[in-house]
Amino acid sequence: MKNLLLKTIYGEFEVQEPLIELINTKAVQRLKGIHQRGISDYVDNKHSNFVSRYDHSIGVLALLIKYNADIKTQIAGLLHDVSHTVFSHVGDFIFKHKGHKSSYQDDIHKWILEQQNLENNLQKYKISLDEIVHTNSFHRILEQDLPDICADRLDYCLEQAYHESLITDQDITDILNDLEYKRENWFFSNIIIAKEFANIPLYLIENDWANPFYIYSYKELAKALRYSLELNIITKNDIHFSIDDIVLDKLKNSNNVKIQEHLNRSLNPKKHIELSTTKDYDKILYGKFRGIDPLINTSTGLKRLTSIDKEFLEKYKHTKNFILDGSPIKFL
Repeated sequence: MKNLLLKTIYGEFEVQEPLIELINTKAVQRLKGIHQRGISDYVDNKHSNFVSRYDHSIGVLALLIKYNADIKTQIAGLLHDVSHTVFSHVGDFIFKHKGHKSSYQDDIHKWILEQQNLENNLQKYKISLDEIVHTNSFHRILEQDLPDICADRLDYCLEQAYHESLITDQDITDILNDLEYKRENWFFSNIIIAKEFANIPLYLIENDWANPFYIYSYKELAKALRYSLELNIITKNDIHFSIDDIVLDKLKNSNNVKIQEHLNRSLNPKKHIELSTTKDYDKILYGKFRGIDPLINTSTGLKRLTSIDKEFLEKYKHTKNFILDGSPIKFL
């Protein structure tokens, strides 16, 4: 039986069919051209060396294998991001998605699986699309609501932190050696290691995911993309099925003044806005709170880290208030 060796930040993992066939589909291979950080990588000039949605999907699969998830959940994990638009979450801004527990790509996930003909790949293994939709309740090792850990959330935190040199190989080893999944719960036993992990998303929220300059970039890129759709410079198929570089080139080559203005603002946010105060601002930008409050296995059962560590509780509250208060900006 043919095997494929996957090399990840968690080590090497061998996979067999149907995973090999699915990894080689156009839908999964496309994710190599989708930046996990979206337009933020272009703002930071990291677009030539970036974490892709493919890297993330393979990372999630590796974690599911490591923690002994069944094959259907492994498939769900591999395919969970194929519905991402170009520039990842810019779809939330283009189509003005209002959900706090989901994103635009979650809403269109099954439709994308159908459009990419993945049902045909699965039928020969007697697996239906409904069985591998990642948000289904029987894939709890893969997807859980905040503030819990899940394989998806675990990988995107570790993947980004590792590639930004916030953590080391040894840190990853320590985290995974202590982290367990039993009875539908992810939990740590060592509070110090739990804090080390839980501090990662808090740092990324303030410095990346809810950074006002990146939020502004996403909003301006969405305006450029919406206007390009109106002018038929790009199509909805480009948004759903193309890759970042191709669509960005279409915008750059459009020669439309309005598109170029929005694109310039998106790629150079610090030339167009500055941070301000609530006493003097033009707009307040709001991000999403994606903090994790992991469970700890104690002598009296599973407890939230915030309930047993005051220092982390204060940090968690501080980051949550950062999101609730928003970031006042002034236009330059």
